[in-house]
Amino acid sequence: AILVGIGTVLADDPALTCRLPGMLKTSPVRVVLDPGLRIPARSQLVSSAREVPVWVFCASDAPAEPERMLTGLGVTVIRSPAGEGGLDLHAVLRALAERGITRLMV
Repeated sequence: AILVGIGTVLADDPALTCRLPGMLKTSPVRVVLDPGLRIPARSQLVSSAREVPVWVFCASDAPAEPERMLTGLGVTVIRSPAGEGGLDLHAVLRALAERGITRLMV
């Protein structure tokens, strides 16, 4: 998987997919740390979530409406405990491991 924070998504709108011809389906799972669920519906990540998986980790108390919108667009939203200054990274890594992610590019 490849992991970015919401700041990168808002500043750069990355696709985070493999752009080699014929290799889109080999793209890694794209993971976003977004405690407040601020990821825009028009971002490249959300727009392509049905083709290449996007998992957004948010805080346990993040608003419900953005979650409904994102899941409707094919994004997997995973609620995680808060940590110091954001999400609890140990909990995020544990959740990724439970979902079969054994390698992560940050």
